[in-house]
Amino acid sequence: MLMDGNSMHPVSQFLSVFLSIYMWIIVIAALISWVRPDPHHPIVKFLYSVTEPVLKPIRQRIGIISGIDISPFILILSIMFFVLYLKTGRFILAFTQTLDTLLSIYMWIMIISALTSWVSPDPRNTVVRFLHAATDPVLRPIRRRIGIISGIDLSPMIVILVILFIKTFIITSLNDQL
Repeated sequence: MLMDGNSMHPVSQFLSVFLSIYMWIIVIAALISWVRPDPHHPIVKFLYSVTEPVLKPIRQRIGIISGIDISPFILILSIMFFVLYLKTGRFILAFTQTLDTLLSIYMWIMIISALTSWVSPDPRNTVVRFLHAATDPVLRPIRRRIGIISGIDLSPMIVILVILFIKTFIITSLNDQL
């Protein structure tokens, strides 16, 4: 926990560094899994042996959504929150910073999804399936309400504006109160 200024307890500091490194190992493992690597390669074996014991219970509880395993993403956000909590000692601050990061990631997913819709990508592509699975549940109700205006789907822009509003006003005001 943060004691004074920038000094952390040595155990908290060690945990913070260890968890940050582990978080990057999970990111690398998740990215590598998208290219379907040779399971007998030593690096792949190492990544699998280090991440699978933690990811498996999360995957069993949450499942795979539209063919996409989101357990690494949930674990990364959980570790990020815990590391921020260790560094600051403030639950609300760690929560708002994690939420801010989550909203930023989702906003970029929304932007990339909107951009890919302009080029008619292969719907069987793993990344395209992920983008649709992540954005369609949020965009569908907005599309039903406002429709497509002059051939332009404004629903991604509305979602991005809502995200920016939450980040700018709600999260910032919560952080300012701390």
